[in-house]
Amino acid sequence: IPVLADTIRCIHIFHGADVDAERARAYSLTKLVSRDGAIMRLAELLPGSNLMAAAVHELRGDRQEAVRALDIVTQWKDVARVDGALVRVAELFPGCDIIAFGLMSNTGRYASALRAICKTRWVS
Repeated sequence: IPVLADTIRCIHIFHGADVDAERARAYSLTKLVSRDGAIMRLAELLPGSNLMAAAVHELRGDRQEAVRALDIVTQWKDVARVDGALVRVAELFPGCDIIAFGLMSNTGRYASALRAICKTRWVS
């Protein structure tokens, strides 16, 4: 529920609760459509929507990500990779984030594993 998370985050910021605001940021719309967000990663997988994702990357000035988004074959090869779309979506659902944690821990990416559980930018 991204819009609700953004509203809760604004309330926490207004009351000066920075830690609580950071926790609410995990499900905010801004994070989901960011460079490494789950929605952006899913959009890069689908034909047609990968063009929109590439356009968004290009508008943000990230040409390298835009070129990567256009290469749909590579996106599908890397779908189950540690930073791939499958793991990004798994981080959103309670219970599935444990699976993402396990995948990242087994590959030695401990900071990414902590990010899957904590959902804060301090460990990204």
